[in-house]
Amino acid sequence: MPAGISVAIPEFGKLPGTAMPDVVEQIRRVIEWAGQNAGSFGYDAGNLHMVGHSAGAHLAATTATADRSPGTVRSLACISGIYNLIPVMLSARRHYVYLSPQEILRLSPLRHLQNLTCKTSVFFAEGDSMEFKRQSQVFVDSLETAGKLFFSRRFVANHYDVLDMLDSPESLLSCALRQVALAT
Repeated sequence: MPAGISVAIPEFGKLPGTAMPDVVEQIRRVIEWAGQNAGSFGYDAGNLHMVGHSAGAHLAATTATADRSPGTVRSLACISGIYNLIPVMLSARRHYVYLSPQEILRLSPLRHLQNLTCKTSVFFAEGDSMEFKRQSQVFVDSLETAGKLFFSRRFVANHYDVLDMLDSPESLLSCALRQVALAT
């Protein structure tokens, strides 16, 4: 990568074939593995940054706020994610996302900010759905109140175009992520 940043894109189980708690555990184990094996790939285990988009932002935030967080992550960047599952479970998704009331609360990162130990940035797109924008803004406000927000930015893009910004190292999102990584 041009900025000296190595990228790992893990594969993980998909809903509904894999239960959401199991997917979160898969992500936690990937981060833990990356920290334990960093040296063999030539990167610094103390310089891991987690970035997720959409469902990946939810998984990254849930992993970072879990009771058993991997602990090796220096920063978290969430792009157009969902951070409270209660509204999600009131939608049509409840027909294929099977969670108990306890799991809904446990897997809602907004409810566990006290567990967050890394600098956190939130990015979202002006063209995201109303619920994505609402949840992103609530997450930003809650992180700010908790003193855990590092950076936030809303981009003029839609839910998918915002991720396409990473194709260019000079895009606003790429520059913002680079600044977050270098500042931590």
